[in-house]
Amino acid sequence: MLIFPEGALFSPARLQRAVARLTETGSEDARRAWALRSVLPPRTGAFLSALAAVPDAYVVFGEHRGLDTASDYGALLSGELIGGEVAIRVRRFARAAIPGDPAGQAAWLWDRWAELDRWAREEPTPDGVDS
Repeated sequence: MLIFPEGALFSPARLQRAVARLTETGSEDARRAWALRSVLPPRTGAFLSALAAVPDAYVVFGEHRGLDTASDYGALLSGELIGGEVAIRVRRFARAAIPGDPAGQAAWLWDRWAELDRWAREEPTPDGVDS
């Protein structure tokens, strides 16, 4: 199963709207969302549903940085990013490493998103290989 917990391509304006929406609804996630700078806050519903449906599945994140310069999805296919630098990272987590309860699972996802946000802001290494 493939899900996109952010729901859209990142932009600073989308991030501001998402944080405002969480703040207006009184969501406990608003505090975490305020700390994000390079990713949109995850929408935990589909993630939690997937974990409940397949309790022994691994969780794999396909993460990227550098695609945020695309103006829309069409730009990804049109060549707009040619000449730019894009980094991709894949991380796999055993199901046993993820809490069993929905609140713990949501907190775990937010923790991974904070890691992704920090990674997305890092400068690429001179050789193009991240540690």
